[in-house]
Amino acid sequence: MKAYGRSLSDFEPLFKLEQKLLEGCRKGTVAQGELRCPEEASQENTVRAGFLRFLLLGGDNRVVVHEHGVQLRGAYIQGVLELRSTTVDCLFSAVFCNFEKAPVFRNADLKRSLTLNGSHMKGFLGAGMAVTGDVELRKIKASGTVFLDRAVISGQVHCSGASLEEAVGYSLSAIGANIGGGVFLVDGFKAQGQVRLLNANIEGQFNCRAGQFLCEGQSINAGGIKVGGGTFLTEGFKSLGEVIFIAATIKRQMTLQGAHLESKNEITLRADGVVIEGSLLLNKNFTSLGTVSLRGGEIHGQLNCGGAVFSGTQKNALSADYLNVKGSANLDSGFSSESRVSFVSALIEGDFSLFKAARIPRLSASQMQVKGSLIIRELAEPLGSISLASARVAALNDDARSWGENLVINGFVYGFLDVHNTMSVKGRVSWLEKQRARLPGSTNKKPSKLPVFLPQPWKQLKHVLDAMGRAEDAREIGIEYERHRYTCGQVGLTPDTWSPVRRWVSSVIAKALHCCYGKLIGYGYRPMQLVPWFLGVWLITTIIYWGAANHGAVFAPSDPLVFQNPAYAACRPPADKSLQAAPGTGNWYLCDALPQEYTGFSPIAFSLDLLLPLVDLHQEKDWAPLIETPKSNVADELMGFWSAKRLVRFTMWFEILAGWVFSLLFVVIVSGLARGKEQQV
Repeated sequence: MKAYGRSLSDFEPLFKLEQKLLEGCRKGTVAQGELRCPEEASQENTVRAGFLRFLLLGGDNRVVVHEHGVQLRGAYIQGVLELRSTTVDCLFSAVFCNFEKAPVFRNADLKRSLTLNGSHMKGFLGAGMAVTGDVELRKIKASGTVFLDRAVISGQVHCSGASLEEAVGYSLSAIGANIGGGVFLVDGFKAQGQVRLLNANIEGQFNCRAGQFLCEGQSINAGGIKVGGGTFLTEGFKSLGEVIFIAATIKRQMTLQGAHLESKNEITLRADGVVIEGSLLLNKNFTSLGTVSLRGGEIHGQLNCGGAVFSGTQKNALSADYLNVKGSANLDSGFSSESRVSFVSALIEGDFSLFKAARIPRLSASQMQVKGSLIIRELAEPLGSISLASARVAALNDDARSWGENLVINGFVYGFLDVHNTMSVKGRVSWLEKQRARLPGSTNKKPSKLPVFLPQPWKQLKHVLDAMGRAEDAREIGIEYERHRYTCGQVGLTPDTWSPVRRWVSSVIAKALHCCYGKLIGYGYRPMQLVPWFLGVWLITTIIYWGAANHGAVFAPSDPLVFQNPAYAACRPPADKSLQAAPGTGNWYLCDALPQEYTGFSPIAFSLDLLLPLVDLHQEKDWAPLIETPKSNVADELMGFWSAKRLVRFTMWFEILAGWVFSLLFVVIVSGLARGKEQQV
C-alpha cells in the first residue's frame, strides 16, 4: 500500500487542465489554461496542488515526465502546493498561475530552475530550499511574504516587475541566503513591506534599478550581505523607508544613480561598515530626503556623488566618518546638501573634490586624511562653515571665493599649494583671518571680544610657501602673522601673579618694542627696511648739526689745549649775544684762525660717528656742543630750555640711542636670529 498521492489513480477523474498537463509532461509542452492569470477557479483552469506535487515528484509507472519538466500556464492551483523537504528533479514552470494558498518549498531540493513569472500567490515559503538553477519571480503578485531565508540558489533570482503587497511585515525575506547569480528587483518591482537580505551571499549583482520600496520603516535591510557583483539601485529606484547595508560586502561597484531615497526616519541609506571592492556611485540625479550613512565603510574604488541632492534637514546629509576610500571622493558638479556633510577621521587615498559643488552649508572633516588633493574651487555658493581641524592632505587646490566665513583649520596640514591656481597673499591672509576656534553652535562658551589666535595655520602656510620656493610670499605671511598676534592681544602678555602696575608697564614696553621691531625691520623679515630709517636719521641729524654749527656757533673743539691757546681767541663766540662778530670769527666751525692740522668739524661725519658706536671717525672725540650754564632761577631755566644748544644735545642723545638700536638690529640680522627656524608643523 502506498501513501495517498503517490499514484495517478488517487487523482482520477482528472480536471480538463490536469489532463492537458499530464499530456504536456509526456511531450515536454506547456499546458495552457487561460491566457491571463485567472482570478477564480473554473472547470477549465483548475489544477489541484496535490496532483501538481505528484507530477513534480516523478509520478508513477503510468506517468512519464519529459526532460522539459512540468510546464503550466494560466492555471488556478487549488490547495497548498506542499513540497517541503522533497527533491524535485525536473524543471517547474507555473506562469500566470493563481496559487490559492502560499506554495511551500521549505528545505526542498530543486535540481532544475523554478519559474513562477506573472503568478499570483498569498506568499511563498521557500526558506532553506536549494535550487540548481534560477528562481524566476518576474511580475509576480504576492499578498504575503516571499521567504527565501537560508536558500541556496546556484543561479539568479529575478523579481523584475514583481509586486509584493505585504505591508505589515516583510515583503521579501532572504536572510542568510546563498545565491550564485544575481538578484534583480528591477523594472517596476514594488514592495509594500520590508525587503530583508541580512547576511545573504550573492555572488552576482544585486540590482534594484527602477524598483519601488514603499515601506516607511526599513524598506531594504541587507545588513551583512555579500554581493559578488555590483549593486544597482538606479534610474528610478525609489525608497520610502530606510535602506540598510550595514557591514555588507560588495565585490564590485555599488550604484545609486538616479535613485530617490525618502524616509520618515532620520536615515535613508545606512551602509555603516560596508565593504565595496568597486566604486560607490551616488550621482546622476540621485536624491535623498534623509541621511546617507557610510560610517566605517571601505570603498576600494571611488565615491562619486557628483550632482547628487541631499534635501533632508536632518543633522547630517552625508555621514562618512571613518570611511576608507581607496580612490577619490567627489562631491562635485552640482552636489547639494541642506545639512551637514561629515567626513570626520575619513581616509581618502585619492582626491577629495568639491569642484563646482552647488551648496554645502557645513562640512565636518576634522582628522581627515587625503593622500591626494583637497579641491575646493568654483563653488556656486561659498561653504557655510568647514572644520579641517587636525586634517592632513597632500595638496590644497582652492580659491578665495569658495571658502565661507567660518573656518576651523587649527592643526590642518597640507604638503603644498596647487601651483597652477595660486591664491594671492592677500587672499591667504583673509583666509587665515576667517578661522574660528570652533564652529558656531558647537559650544555654549562665551566668545572672546578679541579675534581668535591660532598660530599653527599661519606657520603651516609660511612653511609650505618656503618649501615651494615662494620666499617673498612666506615673508609677507610672517609679517601678517606678527600683526595678527598684536591684534589678538598676544603681545605683552604677563603672568597673572604680577601686580597690575607691573603688568601694565611690562605690556606697554613689550607692545612698543614690538611695534618698533615691525617698523624698523618688518619683524625680521624685511632687514633692508632698516636702511631707510638709518639714512633718514642720518640726514635729519646732519641738517640739525649743520644748522647749529653754521648759524648757531654751537659746536666747539673738545681739546682743552685749543681753548688755552690765545691765538684762537677770535674763534670763540662773543659773550654778549648782541655783538656782531667779524667775518671768519666767533664760530669755531667757520673760524679761519683754527689751524688745518686740527680735525675739522663735519656735520655728516659727526652724525655718522654717533650712529655707529663701534666706529671712531674722530668727530665725537674732537668736537662737542657748547652748553649754557644752568641758571639758579627756575623760570629763567625753563625759558631757555629749548635753546639751540640744548636741542643739539637732545638730538645727540637720541642719535646715540638710535645708533645702538640700529647696531643691535644689524647684529641680529647678520646672526640670523630674527628669522630663526620655526619648528616643523
